Amino acid sequence: LWTPYRKNMKGAKQHNKRELMAIRRTIESVFSVLKYYGIENILARSVDGFQQTVEIIVLTYSISYILQRYGFSFFN
Repeated sequence: LWTPYRKNMKGAKQHNKRELMAIRRTIESVFSVLKYYGIENILARSVDGFQQTVEIIVLTYSISYILQRYGFSFFN
């Protein structure tokens, strides 16, 4: 995993590239939203139930992202 260098890490080789930081920001944002949808608190009794719940959460996130991205609104 890549982590940004801190100010107190003098003499360390720098690797803070804008492209890499942008990708990391996107990934962390998606994880944050998935946490909002309850991906951390899955109460499944079987592997199939766990897989189905994860698929539902990811599908819900994907649909909401597409609706927001292309400006669909059902409450206008």
